Order: sequence, then structure tokens, then C-alpha cells
Amino acid sequence: MIATLVGLQLFRSITRPLMGLEKEALSIKQHDLITNFNTCSIFKEINETAAAFSQMKDSLRTSEKNIASFLKIFKTSILNATLKVKF
Repeated sequence: MIATLVGLQLFRSITRPLMGLEKEALSIKQHDLITNFNTCSIFKEINETAAAFSQMKDSLRTSEKNIASFLKIFKTSILNATLKVKF
């Protein structure tokens, strides 16, 4: 009986954080880089994976900002070049 309870607790301590990581992966897949999931575990490997997900989301947000800035500059440059050619 006690072994069953300990086993069940161990099972939950692994599956709950993994389900949180799954939710986070799905949110990233849907381009949601804002929502954070609190994935905390007694296992170092799960916590390190959760930290890697957070770092990946930060990098993706930075990349999106850089691309948006580049596109804005590029559009302005094309517009200015077009205006110079017309006149």
C-alpha cells in the first residue's frame, strides 16, 4: 500500500511538469511567445528543460523584433527609392 502511494506520488511529480512543458511547446507552435507556464519539478532535468524553453521563447521574441525592425527599414527604403525614381 505504501509503495503504491509512493509510486503514485513519483509518477505525478514527473508527469505534471511534463504536461506543463507540453502546453508550453504547443503555445510556441501557435506563435504564442507571451504566455509562460510555471513548470517546477524536483527533477533537475525537467527544470533545465523548462529553462531552455524560456530561453528559446526569449530568442524567438528578439528575432521577431529584429525582423519587424528590418522590414520597417526596408519598406521605408523601397518607398524612398520609388519616390526618387518617379520625380
